[in-house]
Amino acid sequence: VHFSGLRSLSLGLESQAFLLIIVGIGLGVGLATIQLAPTAELQRQSQRSEGVDEDFALNFSYEWPSLITQFNPMFYGNPGDGSYLIPGAYFETASYIGILPIILALITIGHYLLNRRQIGSSTAVRLIPFLGIVTLVAFAFAFGRHSPLFVFLFRHVPTFNLFQAPSRWLLLAEFSLSLLAAIGVSLWKFDRRTIAHARLGLVAALGVTILSVFLYVAAPDRPILKGLIVLGVLLVAVGIAFVTQPKMESARWRWWAMGVLVFVAADLLWANALSNPTVSPDFYQRRAGVTDQRTFTPTKELNAAEFDQFLSFKDYRVAVQRQKGYRAADFPNMNLLDRQPSFNTFEPLRPGGIERFTQLLDEHLAPNLFSAAAIPQADHPNPPRAWIAPTVIVSQNPIRAMTDPAWQPMTTVFLEGDAPTLAGTDAGTAKIDQETPLNIQITVNTPARAALVLADTWYPGWNATLDGGSTPIYRANAAFRAVIVPAGQHTVTMQYAPDSLRLGAIISGVCALILIGLLIVGIVWR
Repeated sequence: VHFSGLRSLSLGLESQAFLLIIVGIGLGVGLATIQLAPTAELQRQSQRSEGVDEDFALNFSYEWPSLITQFNPMFYGNPGDGSYLIPGAYFETASYIGILPIILALITIGHYLLNRRQIGSSTAVRLIPFLGIVTLVAFAFAFGRHSPLFVFLFRHVPTFNLFQAPSRWLLLAEFSLSLLAAIGVSLWKFDRRTIAHARLGLVAALGVTILSVFLYVAAPDRPILKGLIVLGVLLVAVGIAFVTQPKMESARWRWWAMGVLVFVAADLLWANALSNPTVSPDFYQRRAGVTDQRTFTPTKELNAAEFDQFLSFKDYRVAVQRQKGYRAADFPNMNLLDRQPSFNTFEPLRPGGIERFTQLLDEHLAPNLFSAAAIPQADHPNPPRAWIAPTVIVSQNPIRAMTDPAWQPMTTVFLEGDAPTLAGTDAGTAKIDQETPLNIQITVNTPARAALVLADTWYPGWNATLDGGSTPIYRANAAFRAVIVPAGQHTVTMQYAPDSLRLGAIISGVCALILIGLLIVGIVWR
């Protein structure tokens, strides 16, 4: 955006440009704060707050042989039809933007390097070196464990050790390549030199295609030759597009341009046609007999062999062919299809308390831990989600004490912080009256001062009231929530209203107003 209002300042051109960059970055970050602030809060509270180990973080690194898939996404086959030849997750490394766009992006960079003094200094042209550098850096990061640069950053620069799957940096690379391709369209001119180069390229592409066909006929057991054939055909199509380009003033130019657009669309449709196998809508219906009780699947029951029965990296058809067994499997996140809560899932960021309790439960599988998390068991099918615990023990690290088989969570609760210590014996009652995802109301009745324990996640932003007055929420049993209640009958309400979201909304709103003001000033000034 060209802010004429800012450009009216008495500054040099370089100072104006620098100011615009600073303002642009600041406004961009400010507008996104409504999302960034809660995400930063979750990251600080999560199991990744101290970073992750190197093997886990560098998993799903881009492989050097995969560079060829930028020109033919199915060079090594496709798991959609079971023809995938190489290890790794196709869905993590597939980043094809189309054969013509990638060629245009490379031509744009090459054209700039060879002719940067002759092609002018328009805004689009000035973006070329920046986008080229972004592309190179993104690919260097995407290679992960195969990139000395990324390994160094992971080991020595904060925040790089917080995330998994370096190949996801490809998103930034493909975005930059797409912009370079768009700039290349504006530089795509009809001239004899372009046509001559296009003819040479077309001849080379035809040669590659014909040679690959002969090799495949001679050695049909080499499926990688299919990839070479398809690559040759795609390059031939690009060559034809360049060779047949008419002058813009020609009557044929509009038809030619439409044909190019159709080719790009068809290319992308073909590249992605196998990547999303489908099943009947019945697969997503809630199964009969499923309750609203929480579930928990121990890690030892989630071995790799069971996953490979349904979720093969090399053949997506397996899950479709075995969909009945897959639907019946108690894999984490499958509970979402049944609208059933699950204590352990595949969420990449989990609150640290829940993570520690999950590991404890997974290691011991003790009945008292199941009760503390309100997870049903065979001999205790309906554990309460909210209850009164008359005994309170204050401990900043209760994990070890919770492994004691004698611990009874229905009578004794471990609280963190400045909670009071209680030694009661008579438990009262707690009943959930109403709740929404952001609010829960509980009626309690207790003969003496005690703790109301709710087996829901402790997390910043939850606030509690006792009979309308504010009261603190304590972290209970390492992961859950508790409120101290006096003797008698009371109403406790917990509401989720995080300061991070409120602060982010204010900052984003102010930045939006500044942006609108700058746009108005620019329009009026111009």
